Amino acid sequence: MSKENVSNKIIALKNVELLVSAMHDVINSPSHLPKFVVYSGYSGYGKSYSAIFAMNKFDCAYVEIGASWGISHLLDNILKELGTTTKEKTIAKKMEVVIEALSISNKPLILDEVDHIVKPRALDIIREIHDATNIPIVLIGEELLGKKLESFERVSNRCLRWISAEPVSLEDTRHLASLYVPKIKIADDLLSKLVKLSQGRVRRVAVNLELLKNEAILNGWTEIDLKTWGNKQLYTGNAPTPRRI
Repeated sequence: MSKENVSNKIIALKNVELLVSAMHDVINSPSHLPKFVVYSGYSGYGKSYSAIFAMNKFDCAYVEIGASWGISHLLDNILKELGTTTKEKTIAKKMEVVIEALSISNKPLILDEVDHIVKPRALDIIREIHDATNIPIVLIGEELLGKKLESFERVSNRCLRWISAEPVSLEDTRHLASLYVPKIKIADDLLSKLVKLSQGRVRRVAVNLELLKNEAILNGWTEIDLKTWGNKQLYTGNAPTPRRI
């Protein structure tokens, strides 16, 4: 499968389209408008998957924030993503280097897992980067990220687009099947079951498609439906029921 065909199938996913559309609007908005995008949703809905696609499409700097990070580590990793470093030790001096590097590159900045740093000082640092560079900044996090940011007016009132990731659909699942299991025809009744079991999570659909592919290869199937699958186990993401001793 060519890279172009893979790209077309990925962008066909609903949540990828949502982010791409929002970023296109922000990148092309007049300079006097704010350039924050907030993208929130439940774990497994494909937000990071969408972000990586957008990173490649729009040539963005992409940073996935760690749970243990402070402001200094965030700034170091933004610089690392831009291909540079600094010997400066203070936050203020590092900020000057980050602002200069982003202004020169003119790359949009995607910050993933923002929930880890939803604190006044960290958000003020991100807001300052936005104001000083006028570059688009995408903040990605869990379902309640938007509500959390409403408390920080200096960030929330600079947000041009608020988008919420949607649960995986049958159409999305068809696209994923054509991408990950292109040589096996999977009927809609079985794909619908995957959608139901996934509880909206793209990640769970992907795991089940891998199960279907392996079973089909083992049995020599080129087509598979719900009847063919029968009572074979599928992935739900749920922990096993505790056993009685």
